[in-house]
Amino acid sequence: MNHKSKSHTASGLGKFFIIGLRRSGTSILRKLISQSPGVKNIQFEPHDLLYAVSILKIPRFKGTAYPTSVVRAFEALPKWSGAKFALNPGIDALDWIWLSKTFPNARFIFITRNTNSNFESYKKADAKTLRGVITNNIYKPFHGHINTGFNSFHKNNKAISTIINYDSMLKDVDMEMSKVWKLLKIKSPGSLKHMIKQPKN
Repeated sequence: MNHKSKSHTASGLGKFFIIGLRRSGTSILRKLISQSPGVKNIQFEPHDLLYAVSILKIPRFKGTAYPTSVVRAFEALPKWSGAKFALNPGIDALDWIWLSKTFPNARFIFITRNTNSNFESYKKADAKTLRGVITNNIYKPFHGHINTGFNSFHKNNKAISTIINYDSMLKDVDMEMSKVWKLLKIKSPGSLKHMIKQPKN
């Protein structure tokens, strides 16, 4: 499916989103991107923004005060500002696509991680929480579906998106991050190798 928007507005111009499953590297990617002097602000887990765009997709809620104000506040941020979303396994994770409908001129930086490592990290982080974890045989198809969605979007929207691989970033962070600087057309902060550590999970 081609997710290109036909909108001719400037919505999302100069903004970007970091999107990946929880424990796939979204937090370290946010820190790395923040090192560039060209980046102004990256909101951390702005759940209200994802909630707002998912509400505005429903015709009867278009133009309602709260979600509209949330979207406008994000649009008012200076160039280049962004937001990070770490998606929890579940149907709500699919709502990320509505960001591209609401902000057709934004840039999308996806991050992926190999399934087994992603699951083990997710399990370790959430095993003792109230929400608990889903089993591996449920997680793996979900992981594949979400990452297939990222790949499909990127294939159809190469000018406004890139995919960072967490495992490749651990091997050569500067090479992998060059994709981000090229996408945003901003200056590289130089080598970021000192910021990368092998994960414990």
